[in-house]
Amino acid sequence: MAITGHASYIRTTEDFLDHWVSVDGALGATPLVLKKEAAEAEGPVSQVTLDELFTDLQTQMEEVAGALNDIELAREELELKKTALLVRLNQFNARVRADLANTKWPKALSDVPSQGDAPEAWRNAIDDALSVWAKINTQNALGPATPLLLLGGQTLAQFTIQADDLREAFRAKRRAEKDAVIERGERDAFERKIYAILKAYRLAVPTKFAAGAPLVASLPRLTPESTGHTPDPVTASGAWDVPLQAAKVTHTLSSEPNVKRYDLRGCRGRITIRRMKSRWPRTGRRTRRSS
Repeated sequence: MAITGHASYIRTTEDFLDHWVSVDGALGATPLVLKKEAAEAEGPVSQVTLDELFTDLQTQMEEVAGALNDIELAREELELKKTALLVRLNQFNARVRADLANTKWPKALSDVPSQGDAPEAWRNAIDDALSVWAKINTQNALGPATPLLLLGGQTLAQFTIQADDLREAFRAKRRAEKDAVIERGERDAFERKIYAILKAYRLAVPTKFAAGAPLVASLPRLTPESTGHTPDPVTASGAWDVPLQAAKVTHTLSSEPNVKRYDLRGCRGRITIRRMKSRWPRTGRRTRRSS
């Protein structure tokens, strides 16, 4: 195992801890202790020190997972409230257009936001609806002492409470996202400390044993092994053969020993050779018919 991302820290650190226990057992009365400068720590680092950091990291990863769950819960709560308020906003606009047609009121209505619109769009739509609704009631637009009601008899006061709940849901989601950023930052701090210790450990162990000793050969990896590389590019040139009505492309031989074939890719005005594993003759000559 090696460090490839946040999820790999636990398993990799466990591998190092197990190895450190074996090293300390082999060293006997003088267990391995890393200098604080080498481990970028506040003091000397022993196997116990790493074990304590490992426990802290596990706890912090649980905090991160909890913070991410809080975001999902806040998001679901927000979406439910948005869906419910969308129904009321559409009912409000429909009621105004139906009962107050050919008056100034329909022109004062705002567009109803979409489910995925930004919080600003929702706040603007809510504020506009509250303002227009209040003016309709205070100006007796529907008649003396006749307030505008939505389906089910929802009043302006009830709509205001629903709107306030939605605003709070937006704030709750934003707080959950901020908390997750903080928890991730604390996790990353533990990971940086652990990484520095593991790096120093790999440098220190070979100084305690003879070359080729089992505890040196079995040192856990800190970074993944390199599995390959990008071959150097080859140079290609081409010319149009008029009698054959075909393009003739010649390219240099690749210096990569494991090349199996070459792929020729072309577009208008440009032809590109990709170094893959060649099925062409190693003379590097290829004829491409016009399409």
